[in-house]
Amino acid sequence: IADIEPYVLRYWETEFPFLKPRKNKSEQRVYTKKDLELILEIKRLLYQERYTIEGVRKRFALQIQRGYARHAAESKAADTQPLGCESQRPDKILEHVRKRLRETRIEGPFGDHTGFYSPAEPYPVFHVTCITHRKDMLYPTTLVGKPPMEDCYMGKATERIFLPLLRLDFPEIKDINLPMEGVFHNFALISIKKSYTGHAKKIIHGLWGKGQRTFAKRLIVVGDDV
Repeated sequence: IADIEPYVLRYWETEFPFLKPRKNKSEQRVYTKKDLELILEIKRLLYQERYTIEGVRKRFALQIQRGYARHAAESKAADTQPLGCESQRPDKILEHVRKRLRETRIEGPFGDHTGFYSPAEPYPVFHVTCITHRKDMLYPTTLVGKPPMEDCYMGKATERIFLPLLRLDFPEIKDINLPMEGVFHNFALISIKKSYTGHAKKIIHGLWGKGQRTFAKRLIVVGDDV
């Protein structure tokens, strides 16, 4: 429909954070009507209007900001309507809620534990009208960032806590080490009592099917004499 090569679409997805088609179970992209409209508009701006990539990004960012201003004005007008007026009908209220849910703003980039940053993307906006708190309240939180940080020591604690649980499924595991530099779920060293050829592969595939271990990038299995 759009007459655009797949590799061009892949490139656009890396350049335009608002173009994010969902994927099905086969990891194939499923384009909605909204995605198609975005693609056609990007194509028009690039090929007909001769915009640059950066120019298209700024154009869409401006449209998002204008959309926010319009929704905010509509919301304010609806909020000032007296009870019993047309805008208070259930169908009007639902439409008002739907408009609020469509409201987005560019947010980011956000930093991850490993120091990588996600791109700035449009995120839903929610409006806080009231904040309450208790006297002498406690707000539990952790400070995260490039290791070592506060969460690193919590990770080492979970390493010891979960070792007995792992042994319930893999009794041959003697010890496990989750280095801080691997941010715990990315890297693991496992010591086992080897009984047969290929035993290490059995442990690796088993761990890759267990909770957070599915995110592991590196699993190294060694004998218990190492």
